[in-house]
Amino acid sequence: MKKIGIFGSWHLATVIAGCMLKQNYDVTLVDYESENINKLNNNKLPIYEPYLIEIFKQNLKKKKIRFLNNIGNSFERIDTIILAKDVTKTKTGVDLSEIKKSIKIISKSKQKSFTLIISSQLPVGTSKEIEKSINYSRKNKLIHFAYIPEFLRLGTAVDDFTYQDYTIIGCENSETFKKCKSIYKHFSKNIFEMKLSEAEMAKHIANIYVATSVSLIAEMTKVAEKMNINLLPVSKALRYDKRIGKKSYILPGLGFTGGNLERDINVIKNLLKENGEKPIFLNAVTKTNDYHNNIILRKLEKIFKNFNNLKISFLGITYKSFTTTTVGSLTLKIGKQLQLRGSEIFAYDPLISKKHNFKINKITISKSITDCINNSDALIIMIDKPEFKNLSANFLKTKLRKKIIIDATNSINPKNYFKNKFYFTGIGYKTNKKLS
Repeated sequence: MKKIGIFGSWHLATVIAGCMLKQNYDVTLVDYESENINKLNNNKLPIYEPYLIEIFKQNLKKKKIRFLNNIGNSFERIDTIILAKDVTKTKTGVDLSEIKKSIKIISKSKQKSFTLIISSQLPVGTSKEIEKSINYSRKNKLIHFAYIPEFLRLGTAVDDFTYQDYTIIGCENSETFKKCKSIYKHFSKNIFEMKLSEAEMAKHIANIYVATSVSLIAEMTKVAEKMNINLLPVSKALRYDKRIGKKSYILPGLGFTGGNLERDINVIKNLLKENGEKPIFLNAVTKTNDYHNNIILRKLEKIFKNFNNLKISFLGITYKSFTTTTVGSLTLKIGKQLQLRGSEIFAYDPLISKKHNFKINKITISKSITDCINNSDALIIMIDKPEFKNLSANFLKTKLRKKIIIDATNSINPKNYFKNKFYFTGIGYKTNKKLS
C-alpha cells in the first residue's frame, strides 16, 4: 500500500490527509504539543470542513490513518513527507519559527534520504534557504525538498484539493519532480515544474491577484452606488470575458480580511522595503480594501444619527460560509466598533451557535435566528448561508423593531422586501427605498 507522512494537525494538514485517504494512501499524521491530535483520535476536527470527519471515521476503523503526538520512528518506512503546518501570521507576513522547528524535528527523525514536500505558506526564498541549512550536515543522505503551494478555501477545501485547476511543483531536480508528480497526478491534470523560489512566488502572485480584483470591484462599488448602477449583472457578464474568467473575484460584496491574501501582501510589501523599493501599488490595494470593509458602518451612519441603545443584529459570524473559524470575522470587527458607539450587538450563525446564548468579545451569540433579530433596530446579513436565504419578509417584519436590512452578501432578492416597505440595501447598488 502507498504510504505518506503528514506533519501538522490543523486545517491544511487534515484536508491533505483526507484527500490522500480518498486516493487509497496509508496516512501517518504527526504533530507535537498539539491538542488537535487528541481531537482527531476522538473523531473531532480542529476546524470544521465538510466531508472530512466522515473520511476520517471510515479510515480510522480500517486503520489506514493514525494521528500521533510524537514523531518517534513513525516516518521510518515512509519516503515522502508533507509539511502542512499552518503558519503564524504577523504584521509583516509570517513567523517562520514553528516551520523551521518542524523541519528540524522531521530531519532528525529520518537518517535516510527522503522527499519533503512543503505546502505550508512560505515567503519567497525560504525553501531554498532551509534546504541549504538542513542539508549542509546530512552529506550523502540529503532531503529532497519540494514546494507545492495549496490554493484551498475554507469550507470547500476537500473539493479544492481533489479537483485542482493546476498544480505547481517547485523543486531543484527532475527526480524530485517525478516523485511529486506521481502523487499529485491523482488531483490535477495540469502540473507545472519550476524552481523552489518560483513556486513560492507563484503562490504570492495568485493571492495578490485575487486581492487586487477584490479591491478593484470595491473601488467601482463607490461609483455604482453614487450613480444607482447595479454591479451584479455587470460582474456576472464580465466573468464570461476570457481575460477575466468565470471564477474571478469581481462580484460586489465585502472585502478580504485577515487571511492568506493579507499575509502575502504583507510579505511582498516587506520584501520591497528590504530591497529599497516602495510598495505603492500594494499600499493602494490594502488602503482601498480597508476603507471598503467599513461600508456597513457608513450605510448605518446614513440611517442612524445616534447609535446609543440600538440593538443591531448580524446573521453570519464565521470567516467563510462553511467553516467554524471566526478568525478574520468582519462581523466581530464591525460589531466591536458599534459597541463602542453604544449599540447592543447580537449575532447568529448555524455553525457556531449553541443551545444557549454565549458571548464572543462581549457580542451576544444567539441560540436562534429569532432570538438574534427580535426587536432589532437593524439586521445585517454578513455571510451567504442557506438558512438566511429562506427567511421571508413576512416573518422578519413581525420580529424586527425597524424594517431595516443590509444584505452584505447580495444573495437575497429585495423585491419582496420593497413590497413590504422595508429599507433594504446591498453592496454595489443604491437602494431607491427611503426610510418611512
